[in-house]
This record gives sequence, structure tokens and C-alpha cells, in this order.
Amino acid sequence: ELARETLVPNDGLIELLDFLHGKVKVAIASSTEKSAIEELMKKINVLEYFSVIVGGDEVKESKPSPMIYLRASKLLGITPEECIVIEDSPNGIRSGFMAGMEVLGVRHEENTHLDLSLAKHVFDSLNGVREYLEKRLNG
Repeated sequence: ELARETLVPNDGLIELLDFLHGKVKVAIASSTEKSAIEELMKKINVLEYFSVIVGGDEVKESKPSPMIYLRASKLLGITPEECIVIEDSPNGIRSGFMAGMEVLGVRHEENTHLDLSLAKHVFDSLNGVREYLEKRLNG
């Protein structure tokens, strides 16, 4: 309920999505129910960026099981090895790692004390993720 009232895009999210738009398929794989994800993404005007949304109510096992990321990969029509996961939680990072995907971790105020070491790279913001992906996709 609080998110419905106060949600704003994370710093750098719009710039990242704008950069990726038209270059790669983008999905959300969240433990939250799909209908809630869609509602929140509409609220911050980013729903149209995503080709696929997989909610926690659509898989039998939640993160850190790789099931949600494997389902997203299948719905995108690409192999897990072609996927890059952007995560900010240890369970999410483990989930992407166990799915065989490249995982990028993002630090923020609420996860400074958490272990993100399974991520291939850890960034201080989504702006850092965008810069990394710009080099990967343009190089």
C-alpha cells in the first residue's frame, strides 16, 4: 500500500530503460504478484518498456530458486546464457546466478550490509549499470 502511494522510479531507471529500448528485450521477474507489478509499473510510467512480466504468483518456487528467471528467459524466447539480470538482493542474485545468467548487482541505502558477491559486477547505481551495458552493447 505504501508503494502505491509513494513509489517513484529509482535514480537512473528511466535513462537505463530508454537506452535499452529497441536494442534488447526487457523483462521483469519479481516475487511480487504480477497484477501488483503491472499496477506499480503503470504508476511510474514504465510498463511499456517490458516485453515480459513474470510474477511470483506464476512460479512454484520463489527466489533464490532460478525458476522465475528461467520462465522469463523462455517467454522472451532467448537462452539463459543470453540474459543479463539486474538485481539488488542476495536471493535475486542467487536466483539469476543459478539460472546461468550474468548477474549485475546494484547497491543502495537498504542493501549496503547485504552480500551481493555472487554478482559478476556490483554497481552503486543504475547509472553505472547503464554505462556498463552501453559499453557491452555498443562495443
